[in-house]
Amino acid sequence: AALDINTVRGKPFSWMTDVSWLNCIMLSRENSVFKQLPDELLRNEDAWKSWYAENEPEAMPVPHYESRLSTDMGGGGAFFRMLLVRSLREDRTILCVNEFIRSTDAVETGGARLPGMGPRYVEAATDTVE
Repeated sequence: AALDINTVRGKPFSWMTDVSWLNCIMLSRENSVFKQLPDELLRNEDAWKSWYAENEPEAMPVPHYESRLSTDMGGGGAFFRMLLVRSLREDRTILCVNEFIRSTDAVETGGARLPGMGPRYVEAATDTVE
């Protein structure tokens, strides 16, 4: 995030890294889907702490947002999940991106449906980052 930890709303949790908090603030400023993300974290700390601590958060239901992400949001649900994982758990970004690519059959843009990359462009991940 291009923010300074000393100039933004204070990080309310010790379990979250400064970088994750700054990414959370930036994501809430730049993306209307996550506009309330810092407030949602505060309202439901236990659920978010549990999600954040998961070994595979990209595969877990996202507190408060899961119903919207699961309905695919006009084809963008997987993309928004990837944004959230990248913002809060950078260590899981590559695996989440691979899953996004695997699950993307097509992209709709400007009224046109373009073929997506899909599973043929991503090799199965056999290693994990620890």
